[in-house]
Amino acid sequence: MSVLQHRIDKLRIRLWFHRCLYYAHNMTAILDCEYDKLEKELAELESRTKYRINESPTRRVGYDPPEYLRILINNLVKTHFELQKEKENSFFKKPETSQLTLFG
Repeated sequence: MSVLQHRIDKLRIRLWFHRCLYYAHNMTAILDCEYDKLEKELAELESRTKYRINESPTRRVGYDPPEYLRILINNLVKTHFELQKEKENSFFKKPETSQLTLFG
């Protein structure tokens, strides 16, 4: 696999991940302009290489990834939610007494 093909695969997975968050869970993890920048880079690379172009989010509408990617994307989304929940729980966790001392 060439470096360009590897970059294309990474971009596709990222874009499918963000589409899943948006269409299936009604949320976003990046700004629209960041998403657009990734999609534009992907479209440019695809036009240069023609690498498995029919599987691309640039050729499909909504959240409809190829079947072999669906499990991966859903697992990434699940992990994303678990990390968010862990972050929230640690933010609201009551600090121990030793953690309350600010200046030794």
